This record gives sequence, structure tokens and C-alpha cells, in this order.
Amino acid sequence: MQKNITRIVENYFSKFNNIVTRFSPMLKEQKSQIANLINALKSSSLKSILIAGPYVSDIDVNDGYQKRASIVDTVIGNFIVKIYAWPYDKQNDSVDFIIEQKKSNTYVIRYNMLSLSHIASLNIIIKQCSYIYCHSIAAIHERNFTSNCAIKILDLHGAIPEEFRMAGNNWLALKASRKEAKMLRNANTIVCVSNAMVDHIRRKYPRLNSDFIVLPILDPRLEKKNDYPTNRLNTTKSNPRVIYAGGLQIWQNIPLIQDLIIKTGRSFDYTICVPNPAAFMHNSGIPNDVHFVLSSCSTKELCQIYKKSDFGLLLRDDSIVNEVSCPTKLAEYLYFGVIPVLRSTKIGDFARLGMKFVRYDEFKLKRVPSKEECEIIRSVNMKVLKKLQIEFQAGRKKLRKLICIEAI
Repeated sequence: MQKNITRIVENYFSKFNNIVTRFSPMLKEQKSQIANLINALKSSSLKSILIAGPYVSDIDVNDGYQKRASIVDTVIGNFIVKIYAWPYDKQNDSVDFIIEQKKSNTYVIRYNMLSLSHIASLNIIIKQCSYIYCHSIAAIHERNFTSNCAIKILDLHGAIPEEFRMAGNNWLALKASRKEAKMLRNANTIVCVSNAMVDHIRRKYPRLNSDFIVLPILDPRLEKKNDYPTNRLNTTKSNPRVIYAGGLQIWQNIPLIQDLIIKTGRSFDYTICVPNPAAFMHNSGIPNDVHFVLSSCSTKELCQIYKKSDFGLLLRDDSIVNEVSCPTKLAEYLYFGVIPVLRSTKIGDFARLGMKFVRYDEFKLKRVPSKEECEIIRSVNMKVLKKLQIEFQAGRKKLRKLICIEAI
């Protein structure tokens, strides 16, 4: 059987001799790895799914993209062979096509998305899979997503073309729009992080016939009963405690956070948790006599900070990028009783579900709710989180049913 599989690989590549072999010849070791993987897939009694996205072995990650990947991994479960395919961060011709077995039914492929032989190699493997699950349009080459017969599932974490446009890169925005349109037309099912994202895609592509599944970005552990303290805000003894937990992308409005610290840092106790503290401080203008905590903390440490915090910053503008999103940290704010401070209410489905918050314009004037008002806000927001949890469970069930594992 191994010889037959090797012959399949050789025959497939013979079709690409004029393109692949001429410019980027496939190494013998690369062919052997593919043949071994295909042999394992054919020998397994389980179906297989290729997941275009990062393999995250630990759900305790602060990055929103990796958090989403880890959550989807738990949704898919272990009753299917999972093959993760993730391109190298820096694409160049010298990077090898590598297949590594992580668990009995989990494999990880690292490859160069700009290499024709790597694209062809991935296509060979995809043709043996029943499903493709793609984490965003940037996670895979469009040839790998559109040139096979597997059931295709496209997960839209965010509005990538609009993100490029917001960053001022109109050329990449145009390329991303074209790729998005092509991949959406070829997707059987589109997974969205919010109903706002579904509405956006339907407005943008009114002729789209794909099915939709709404699966918010919610850590499954947020379903457990929380234990946040209810007696936090006590302005007679200490300043209100404020946290920002998140990235440094342009849509996060980091300059506004820095300005808040400058203007209100003596009235509020700020804790800033970002992946790169040095980048946060660069040109911040925050004077030395304004004290605040700045760190890149672990998930466990972040949970302890949440439990002591009164307010959480999320100062995004009105834009499609923010309107369709489902910020991981916002759900965490609600779970731990941290009251959001918002500049825009158009953030995913949160406001539609009735979330209560403090407006940025009021907050920068140091106008905050009383202790009693805060408790009412926390109670309402916990109900909002429960609605999101119900939607997550419904989306989880639909996705598992789609890949034929819900009954297991």
C-alpha cells in the first residue's frame, strides 16, 4: 500500500513538472513525509480535517487570534484526525516543508506559502481530507482553498480588507478584498464571531449562498461560576482601579489610553497588560511622576488583576473593523465584573444584547458610577455574557454536526 501511495504522490507532481519542478523542486524527504501522512490517514478509521491556522497546545494564551484557534480546537474535539497547516512567519525559498506529529491524531505542517511546490504538496494532503477549516483568509493560499473537493469552512475572525484600509495600505486592502471574495464564493460554510459580521458579509456579498454559523470568541472556562469580589469600588480608601488588556494594533487607540493615564493617572490606578510594554511606552509622553503598572502578564496573572479591577478600557472607534468584532478581552471583562469604558458602542453584538458601560467622554472627566450603580451594571452584564454563552453553544453544536461528530 505504501508503494501505491508513493506512486499517487509522484503522479500528482508529474502534472506540475512544467511549473513546480522547474522553479522549486520537491525534495525526496518532502515526498516521503507526505506519503507517510497519507498512509496514516488512509489507515485511520476516523475522518480528517485540515485546519489552516496555528496549532495552540495551551488555551492559556493572551493573543486573540491564537485564543480563537485554541477554542475551535476544543470545539472540534479529538474524534477526527486534525492536520494543522501554518505558513512560516518569514516566507523564503529556503524554508522546508515539514510535517510533525504532535499527538496520535494531530499533525502540524509548516510550509512556505510562496513556494509552488509547498502549495502543491498541501493540495495532495487536502485531497485526502474530508474538511478544510480556515482561520481567516490570510491563513492559506487561495489555490489550496479553492482547488479541491473537501467541505470548506471559512472562519472570519475579523474584516481583514478593512483592517488594511484602516492602516492606510490600500494596495493590500484591494488584494485582500479579491482573495476574500474568491474564498467566500468557494466556502460551504462561513463561521463568524458575531451576528454583526454576518450582516456585514451579507451586505458586502448579497449573492452569497453559503451557510453561516455564529461562534463568538468565548473561552469555555468562562462558563464556570465566577468568583469576582462584589465590594471592590471604595473611593474613600483608594482610587478606582482601571485595566487595559489587549494588543497594540491601530484600532485599539493606544494614544487615547496614554492620554487618559496622563490626565487621570492621579485619580485612577491603571494597570496596562500588553504583549510589548516597551512599544506601549514609545513616544507615550507619560511623565515620570504618573505611576501605573505596565506588564506583559500571563493568563493566570491577568485573571488575578481582573478580580481587583473596577473598569476596563476598550477605546475603539466607529468602524467596520470594530463593529464586526468579538474582542476576547471584552468577554473577560464582563465575566470578572470589570465595567467596560467605551468610546464606541458598535463592538460586535455586545451593545445589541444590552451591555452596560461607561462612556469614554464621561470617564476622562472622572465621572464614574457609584458603588451601587456598579453592582447593577455588573449584574446586567453577566446576563449579556450568558446570552453570548448560549449563542456559543448553539454555534458549537452546528459546527460539530457539520463535521459529523455531534452525535459522538
